[in-house]
Amino acid sequence: DRWALKLKPSWVADPDDDEQYRLDESYLAGTLGNWVMSVGLQDHWWAPGWDTNLALSSNARPMPALALTRRDSHPFRLPFTTDYQIPWTVTTFMADMGTNRTIENTLLWGFRLDFKAHPRLEVGVTRLAQWAGDGRPSGFDTFWDVLIGRDNCGNAGLDCGVDGSEEPGNQQAGFDLRLSLPVAGHEFGLYFQSFAEDGSDSSTDFTTKAQPSGGIDTTVSLFDTPVLMYVEYTDSLAYCGSGRSVGIGNCYYEHHIYNTGMRYEGRAIGNLYDNDATSIVFGMISQTYNDVSWQWSLRYAELNS
Repeated sequence: DRWALKLKPSWVADPDDDEQYRLDESYLAGTLGNWVMSVGLQDHWWAPGWDTNLALSSNARPMPALALTRRDSHPFRLPFTTDYQIPWTVTTFMADMGTNRTIENTLLWGFRLDFKAHPRLEVGVTRLAQWAGDGRPSGFDTFWDVLIGRDNCGNAGLDCGVDGSEEPGNQQAGFDLRLSLPVAGHEFGLYFQSFAEDGSDSSTDFTTKAQPSGGIDTTVSLFDTPVLMYVEYTDSLAYCGSGRSVGIGNCYYEHHIYNTGMRYEGRAIGNLYDNDATSIVFGMISQTYNDVSWQWSLRYAELNS
């Protein structure tokens, strides 16, 4: 009723990060009222995309983290209305990004709010922030600057030192939508994500232009088996800082202090194709009645633009 424990030991042959023995997806969790506190290595997928997303996906291995999650989405009733209710849930975590990076033991703070503004419209808001780490400011004042978005040099008078080395952190933020539509008696889903990266070299432009991801999906019956079909587009080619005028990318998931960027064990925590990439994917996902699942996809991608 109150506690949950999952242990998933695994062994991997010839891994990219040289870690053959793993406990990925293992965790210990306990409930208090309508909240769940957990510690472990849990995957997160913070967007409605099927192939990938720009925020947080399973492209990288899960990081050890302490998390707090609303247990169920009991609705909030809008004041001065009789029956307009908004189901909602929220998750936040603090994760250790490990030692295989430029600044070891960098922390990653994540925040996700999901709510149904309408029975057919789901909305998500996401923030991710790197901060602290070996040799970096790590006090509560630093995290407060990160929390309120005051973490770019020159923003609201923030003094980062002569060389900018005291900048509190590196953030990403954005939103996503999923709309369900009935067409000729058939359900279609339209989804969209807009996600921006900070780290601009300019003291006046604190974020890059938000990058898009989106698609359409529906479920059809093939040989009496339900099959989800989707078409999805993702673009992570962003121009930032002085590169905006000449069209230079290589800034999405990057940062001038946290040089390893928004990556864990060499893989981007978001987009499957990392930065400076556009992709168009047609895919199918199904689970048959004998509990066999399969998926198929056809991808066109332009990498390292």
